[in-house]
Amino acid sequence: MMKLTSAELDIMQILWKSSPLSVKDINDLLNAKKTTGYTTTLKIMQI
Repeated sequence: MMKLTSAELDIMQILWKSSPLSVKDINDLLNAKKTTGYTTTLKIMQI
């Protein structure tokens, strides 16, 4: 079984709390903890 990366887990934890959200919404919430580029968030969500 594959494990989530820390970045994937951060995104999933946001989605588990509040879903559905746009990539922008998720990126804004991620940026509250650490700086994350929009395209980085988008790419992780596409994987």
